[in-house]
Amino acid sequence: EELGYQGQTYFFHKVTGDTSSSHPQLGLFRSIIEEAMSWPADATREDVAKRCQQRLDLAYQTAKEELAQWSGPYCMEAGRRTDRPMLGVDFRDLYYYNESTGESSW
Repeated sequence: EELGYQGQTYFFHKVTGDTSSSHPQLGLFRSIIEEAMSWPADATREDVAKRCQQRLDLAYQTAKEELAQWSGPYCMEAGRRTDRPMLGVDFRDLYYYNESTGESSW
């Protein structure tokens, strides 16, 4: 999260260099709110806390499974080994690879 020159909030992705005025997890937040709105209005605090924890556990497990498919970082510079100091390497030259989908992402 950063502040623009006029004070507006924006989000900067350090790996890709992308910027956005929307939070990167906005979709997840919306799905959690939609789910919470379906809970009984008279639910006890304990029930709400339990449901919240279950939702967070599910989000964590989903993210963990999705991230397990990715490996890296790898460097685009030919012959560069990422297990050695990478002084002078621009982070935008690093990428990650998803074995399941064949996708690469910077």
